[in-house]
Amino acid sequence: TSGNTGIALAMAAAIRGSNVATKEDLVAIRYLPGLGELAAQMSTDIEAASARAEAEVALQDAEGRVQQYLSDPRWSCGSPIKALQLQKIASSFADELATMRLPDGMRERREVLRTRVGEAQGRAANLAVEWTRI
Repeated sequence: TSGNTGIALAMAAAIRGSNVATKEDLVAIRYLPGLGELAAQMSTDIEAASARAEAEVALQDAEGRVQQYLSDPRWSCGSPIKALQLQKIASSFADELATMRLPDGMRERREVLRTRVGEAQGRAANLAVEWTRI
């Protein structure tokens, strides 16, 4: 029956004038006798794969922004105000990472990022104190 689903998807795409099956084609075959259950499972699988792909993009974006943050020139400028800005940015990153919805397989990468951001936040606070003149 899986082959039937593939054939039905290809036929639905061909009726639309395309060689590529889309989500609309999946909806169309849902109403064909005997294929409704398979189409529902395929739809669930596609939605889960789409959510994983979106989470991967969001996590890669966060990794890139954290890396850029860690190489920010303000880390060596000697200004307590700049150090406090870095601390505030780290706090914002920490909040963002804590609320990021990820599948189980990506949570370890997020925890690594959270650790790096937490360490940077502490370092920025220490630099602000160290760079403050009395």
